[in-house]
Amino acid sequence: MDASTPDAGTEDAGAGDAGSLDGGGSTPEASLRITEINPDAPQDLIELVAVTGGTLTGISLQELTNSDFAFTFPQGFTVETGAVLVLHLGGSCTDAPGDPASCGQTAPFSASAWDFSMPGTLSYSGKVLELLSSKSVPVDGVPFVRASGEMPLSIVAAIQRLQADRVWDATPCIHDMTTGFAKDRYCRNIAADWSGLNESSSIMRISGTTPLTTPGLKTQWSGPLPSRWGSY
Repeated sequence: MDASTPDAGTEDAGAGDAGSLDGGGSTPEASLRITEINPDAPQDLIELVAVTGGTLTGISLQELTNSDFAFTFPQGFTVETGAVLVLHLGGSCTDAPGDPASCGQTAPFSASAWDFSMPGTLSYSGKVLELLSSKSVPVDGVPFVRASGEMPLSIVAAIQRLQADRVWDATPCIHDMTTGFAKDRYCRNIAADWSGLNESSSIMRISGTTPLTTPGLKTQWSGPLPSRWGSY
């Protein structure tokens, strides 16, 4: 992943946000993609990459099932195309505007990425994340499930929301555990499978020729790999 330029792709539901002007009318808004996650580590981490640079002000990330996690980027941060951003749930440091190295290099912080800390945790079950522009326009999203175990009751509606917002696989999404047939579990089948994660591994959006295109697909996401926070 290191040193490669993120691909914006051709089917970009967030294309409009890259050119929208922020407040003062001079700085375009960055367009981000969700690229790495691990909810099973001592500190939950979520990574994003800027497919186009610009201001982060007002861009938000929400979890749509049962974690009540939401984060909105504060004012003052402008990033370049290819910049890597790491959200630290329960973290202790946020980089200063203009200085991505101000939180230091002691893991899980990185001098090469922008670090943002906020309260919250993510349980290791079914989770659905959606990324919104500062004007609440859907930009990206991804549902995660484990291969076994019950999913949150709200996950079907959450995945269907991503589909309605055109940021995820449009395969008809139903989930009927009463039939016992795999074909009736489409919501689980089309979601990214993050089974097998541990403290030193992550699931990453690196697969295929254009892994950062939207609508997103399960096939864009790897299985568990050694974590490499802060580089893409």
